Amino acid sequence: MTKVLEKKLLIRQQLENVVAEHNKTAKLKEELFNKATGLQGALKVLEELDDVPTDTPTDTEPTEGS
Repeated sequence: MTKVLEKKLLIRQQLENVVAEHNKTAKLKEELFNKATGLQGALKVLEELDDVPTDTPTDTEPTEGS
């Protein structure tokens, strides 16, 4: 095998490794982004529910004659 052919094979293998690692990282990034988006949505819903007034306050007791 010539030195040029050996170098080409080595570089091709390194390129395949880098592409595989890139794809793995890109997939993880997408999964984390989707998880963050879901958590933001859940937080927004909970914040909206926290702002909804209730019909009867729970921290007061009814007075006599009411």
